[in-house]
Amino acid sequence: MEKKDTAATRGRCPVGEKTGKENMATGQIPVLSCEGGCIRGEIARQAANLVAKEEGYGRGCHGELLTVPDSAVAQWMKTVEEIIVYSIVAEENDHD
Repeated sequence: MEKKDTAATRGRCPVGEKTGKENMATGQIPVLSCEGGCIRGEIARQAANLVAKEEGYGRGCHGELLTVPDSAVAQWMKTVEEIIVYSIVAEENDHD
């Protein structure tokens, strides 16, 4: 497998930088979701993707928020008044 050089991004996602700046400029509300590998994570991701396509909302990246705190995406999410987070919580007896 070919090794890719990621140093050019300087720890930032080029698409995330563009998206974060655009979403800040237009006042979009960030939409985040669970990113777990189970079916609940998939349902949460699909719901977040649908909502983020609506006017006034944009898909956020909590990975970038937590690991690249100075990125445009992180700055966008830190400066808004509200964030929507989709997560599906298991009931106590779901695993019986």
